[in-house]
Amino acid sequence: MGDREKTKYVILGMLALGKCTGYDIKKFIGETIAHFWIISYGQIYPILKQLVIDGFAVMETQVQRGKPNRNVYTITEQGVKTFQEWLKAPAEFVGPGNETLVKLFFGAFGDIPARIRDVERYMELVNEKYQQYLAIEKELERQVGRSPHIPFWLVTLRTGILEGQITLQWCNETLTKLHDMGSSEGKKKRKER
Repeated sequence: MGDREKTKYVILGMLALGKCTGYDIKKFIGETIAHFWIISYGQIYPILKQLVIDGFAVMETQVQRGKPNRNVYTITEQGVKTFQEWLKAPAEFVGPGNETLVKLFFGAFGDIPARIRDVERYMELVNEKYQQYLAIEKELERQVGRSPHIPFWLVTLRTGILEGQITLQWCNETLTKLHDMGSSEGKKKRKER
C-alpha cells in the first residue's frame, strides 16, 4: 500500500476524532503525528475530495459573513468501518512515516491485541536492523586505521545503534502498557456481563 493510500486512512482517523476542515486537519497533524507521519497541505484536499466521492466522508459548506465559506467534513459510517479495518491490518514498515505510531495514536478506535502485534512486529524489525548495525560496527572497528573514512562511518553508524537501543526500550515499555490496558479492558468487559 502506497503512502497516499495510508495517508487516506490517517485523514479518516482525523475525521473519526470529529468534524473538521482541511485546515483543521493540517493544524492538528502539525501538532501531533507530524513527528512520525508527514502529510503536506497539498495532499489533504484531494484526499478529502476522494473520501467524499468514495462515500467515506460528507462535506457541508458553512457560509460565513465577510470570510470565505468553510467546507466541514464528517466521517460516514462506511468511513468508520474502512478506518477500523485498516487499524486491524498489520502495520507496514516502509516509506517515510511510522505506521505503527500512527495506529497507536488512534488506538482507542481499534483493538489492543492488534496494536500489541504491531509493536511486537516492529520490535522484531528494529532488533534485526540493530543487530546488523552492531555487526557492522564490530567489523569497522577491526578496520580502524585502514581508511580515514572509517571513524566517520562509525560515528554515523552510532546514530542507528542508539536509535535501535532507545526504540527497543520504547517497544518494551509500550508492550507492558498495552498488556496492562488489555487486562483492564478484559476485566471491564467481564464486569459488564
